[in-house]
Amino acid sequence: YKNNLGALSRITKLPMKGRYSDGDGLKLQGGMFLGEHLKSKGIKSVRSFEVHLKEIEYDFWNNRFPVYNDWRNRWYNKYRKNGYFDTLTGFRCTGVFDRNFVINAPVQGSAFHCLLWSLIKLDKIFRKKKLDSKLIGQVHDSIVFDVAPDELDYVLEITQKVTCKDLLKAWDWIIVPLQVEAELCKVNESWYHKEEIELI
Repeated sequence: YKNNLGALSRITKLPMKGRYSDGDGLKLQGGMFLGEHLKSKGIKSVRSFEVHLKEIEYDFWNNRFPVYNDWRNRWYNKYRKNGYFDTLTGFRCTGVFDRNFVINAPVQGSAFHCLLWSLIKLDKIFRKKKLDSKLIGQVHDSIVFDVAPDELDYVLEITQKVTCKDLLKAWDWIIVPLQVEAELCKVNESWYHKEEIELI
């Protein structure tokens, strides 16, 4: 918690030592200072805030998501015993990893492989159809296109088909419906001006 508390102190301008006073911290909407707000909730110092965080985290994992918490513990213990873990997409991860990596990699890694699988399929379709639209790449969990205006409807349609239907057929371990969202910039506008568009 020490790293988080240090960041909390820097961001919120709350003192790391001693009790909060009414004028401490950022000014909130309505004019109240953060220190005053926290005190009104019974959180009077960084130490009591740390206790508060631990209580919330305990409730989160043990009361709200106990099944997922059990899986996390079993998964990490299995990795410690074997020295590796396999992702749903068939990759084996070996090496010395911390607990967070071991727990996050199977989920985030498999999700990223879904994105790459979709990107490769779309690229093949774009080339086969000789589209003027191009795949630019990916950023985080997004596929980025440069779309010819007269191909927009087709690009949206085929992207939705590949990512929401074909992907489910390729990997039967995906057991939930998939959805995608699309954002669009007008021709020659920056990403600052992008707007969400409705998919049918």
